[in-house]
This record gives sequence, C-alpha cells and structure tokens, in this order.
Amino acid sequence: MNKYAFLADQDCKGPEMEGSGSAAKGFSLTIRADDGSTMLETDVDHMHQAFQRLIDWSIDEVDKDVSAVISGPNGFYTNHRIKASGDFAWIESDRT
Repeated sequence: MNKYAFLADQDCKGPEMEGSGSAAKGFSLTIRADDGSTMLETDVDHMHQAFQRLIDWSIDEVDKDVSAVISGPNGFYTNHRIKASGDFAWIESDRT
C-alpha cells in the first residue's frame, strides 16, 4: 500500500504528490458531450467534492449522453458514462 495515500497533514507530502498543476493539488472533473464539447470543467481539493459537483450538475443538465472524467493525485482516474433519460415522470408520480 502507498504510504502516502492517507496523509492527513497537508504540509507532509510524498514525492508523487509534489509538483504543479491541479492533479498534484487536488482533483479535476471534466464533463464532455458525445460531440466533444466541454460542458463542465472544474478543479476541487477533495474527491468527494468532484462527485458532488457531478451530481449537482447532472440534476438539471442531463439532456444528452455525456462522459464525466475525474482525475487526481497518485494516478487516480475514473470515467463515468451518463445516459440521458427522456422522462422522469415515473419518479415523481404518486404511488398510492
């Protein structure tokens, strides 16, 4: 296991966490449509903030298929495919 993975002290960094750019300091979220256009690009300090921004963005904006990429320190990378749904009425319907 990487001995730097769970460091709590921001001033105490391992060699792979040093450097410049957003990947060395935090996490990056990029959302792109199938046509390649960038719909959202943001940098955050913590992984959970990237996922929260993805969730917040997706609530009102998913009217087409997109790819969301989150990258970060120590080679962290995840790619999520989000498919557009045409109708959410079944969620809001009252089931009595």
